[in-house]
Amino acid sequence: ATLRTTCLKYTGGELRIIVDPGEAPIEVSVLADNERILGEGKTLSRQGDDLPITWSEGFALSALKDQSIRFEFTIPSGRLYSFSSQP
Repeated sequence: ATLRTTCLKYTGGELRIIVDPGEAPIEVSVLADNERILGEGKTLSRQGDDLPITWSEGFALSALKDQSIRFEFTIPSGRLYSFSSQP
């Protein structure tokens, strides 16, 4: 399954999730308001509470502060319980 948020004004901070990935890794992407991919997180295959997302080389989520973005979570077999970003 894929979950895409509505446009959110990113106020800064590290993206963290509570997740049970199940049998396959979870992927996280950051999209512009026009749905263009701005950055991709490294796949996450461990269960946990408040796990930070590590971004692929060359991408800094902090550079998008005060912009409208979307988060996209691809969850093949697990569960995403929540996500948060706090400055």
